[in-house]
Amino acid sequence: SDFISRLQKSNQTFIKQLSKKHPDLTKTEVTICCYILTGMTGKEIASLTNRSPRTIDAIRYNIRKKLKISGSTESYMRQIASETEDKP
Repeated sequence: SDFISRLQKSNQTFIKQLSKKHPDLTKTEVTICCYILTGMTGKEIASLTNRSPRTIDAIRYNIRKKLKISGSTESYMRQIASETEDKP
């Protein structure tokens, strides 16, 4: 959708940084990470991506396992996003 392409355009540096740090993430997982970065809830992400909230929960769980996140997924994404802002 148009929203998704705008989201990906505005988060290109974040996506690059995330993919560089975690090359094993799938395209879907990277997209979900963008949504998480914007602070959306699982239900909001589910309705935007035409998936069930349980599917989003499963994807989030897989992301947390792959990235070995124990704290908030959103703060981890923000941390990566802030790392990208420091670099030209």
